[in-house]
Amino acid sequence: MSTTSAQIAANRANAQLSTGPVTPSGKSMSSRNAAGPIAHSLAAGEEEQQEIDFLIGEYSDTFRPATPVERDLVVDMAVARWRRMRLLQFESSVLANAFNKVAAELGPGATRVQVQATALERLIESSKTWNTLHRYLRDAERTMNNCMKQLAAVRPSQEPAPAPLKQVRKNEPNLPPPAPPQPQPNRFGPNVPLRPNGYPVNLALAL
Repeated sequence: MSTTSAQIAANRANAQLSTGPVTPSGKSMSSRNAAGPIAHSLAAGEEEQQEIDFLIGEYSDTFRPATPVERDLVVDMAVARWRRMRLLQFESSVLANAFNKVAAELGPGATRVQVQATALERLIESSKTWNTLHRYLRDAERTMNNCMKQLAAVRPSQEPAPAPLKQVRKNEPNLPPPAPPQPQPNRFGPNVPLRPNGYPVNLALAL
């Protein structure tokens, strides 16, 4: 992910508004991921920090946080997203390594499905790295979802949009409303009741 110097500076300015995870889900994920080989791999170097800063800037542009609480939630969300992206890269590498090992064991006669099924079975049943990796993935996804919900909860509700104004054409005259229809005179006499179509109810009365 490439960024310009201006983007990095702007995104780091947004990042400086937060001192780290402050939401319960963000703190929980940070504490659980504080040790271990995967956690050390998630430590941000210069390149990783640029990626994180870029995501913080992107999320800030999208959600436009207006208070310190909203900014903290946006930062936690962006960091969790970066962790999830990095963990998915780890998952791809772990799978590739497992497939290669099993393929070498089974030999050239094994099909691709047999190799993948055997490798996945071993990873799920006996690989601590695989299980830890997916626990971290669940933590990152849970943090993102919780931050999204909390961000919606702390923001004021949106006021209903005003009703659209009636569009008036340019130079259109302001004409008065049309007059209501006038009743038609009873041509059969004042004492002869009429139907809605103007004809007598009783034709014999009109003769």
